[in-house]
Amino acid sequence: MADSLQTYEILKTGNLPEDYARAVTLAIQRSEIDRSDDLKAFIREEFAILRREFDLKLSSLEVRLETRLNARIDVKIAEAKAELTRWMFLFWVGQIGIILAVMKYGK
Repeated sequence: MADSLQTYEILKTGNLPEDYARAVTLAIQRSEIDRSDDLKAFIREEFAILRREFDLKLSSLEVRLETRLNARIDVKIAEAKAELTRWMFLFWVGQIGIILAVMKYGK
């Protein structure tokens, strides 16, 4: 922002009446303030757009990550079930073997 006092002095030394110099200086100040406000509004809008885009990408990544994790968990659960079923089968075969042995030799 230009120094208002310097602007006023330059206009005054340029043979402008004091009232005109003051009016032009105020107009310059206001236009600079308006430009500053416009720039702030523009930056706010751009940040809002970037935030929405970031939120969308983050949501997309969350969904993809959740899908991958769920798939991995499902695989691990299936592997654990298969392993448990194998051990259960071996346990029951052993139990049947013991029962048969007791029936045969227990008499």
